[in-house]
Amino acid sequence: MISPFENYALGARKIILAAEELIAARGYEGTSQREILRAAGQANKSAIRHHFGTKDALVREIFYIRQGEIDEHRRRRMAQIELAGADSGALMGLMLLPILDAFQGRAREIFANFVLQLMLSTPQTSMFGIEYEAPVTREIRLALRVKHAHLPDDIFTMRLSLAVVLFLQGIVQYERLSHDPHRSYVSNAYFWDELFGAALAVFNRDFPPDSTVT
Repeated sequence: MISPFENYALGARKIILAAEELIAARGYEGTSQREILRAAGQANKSAIRHHFGTKDALVREIFYIRQGEIDEHRRRRMAQIELAGADSGALMGLMLLPILDAFQGRAREIFANFVLQLMLSTPQTSMFGIEYEAPVTREIRLALRVKHAHLPDDIFTMRLSLAVVLFLQGIVQYERLSHDPHRSYVSNAYFWDELFGAALAVFNRDFPPDSTVT
């Protein structure tokens, strides 16, 4: 079980923050251990090995630390609804909206970019396997699967992945739009509602579709 971020030693916390931000900006392959150590202010070249073992292990640990933070907010939201009677919108809300609860501002953008880099740009995909899911995430996913039992497994998995990617990309876009004086979104709530609706629409598309794109 991964410890909360605050339980790590100060040097380890600096490495975690530096690696997360660098990978968010450059990707896994584009970030070296030397750069991580430099950004973390660590003169000891063995600091990553000392605290985490390998770069791969460090990246996995960052991912699980952040997922643990999100899952805490998922549990809070779950306490307010009954999973068996929840519709797709409520269940997808449990999956996606806790990301907004867990992180704010720059930390939210870094998290979104970090996960997108791992999902889209690197082979480091084992951490996304269902065998590594936290119990609360698995419970939500299985409830969604029951609601969408008509979908083949590969379609269900693809749609869920697309919805997550779209939501994360929207988080990154929000941080850019928030500094645009000409933006059309009149409120933050309007933007998040629009983004969530788009992610849900991807997941809820009719199957089989009326027409097939080849």
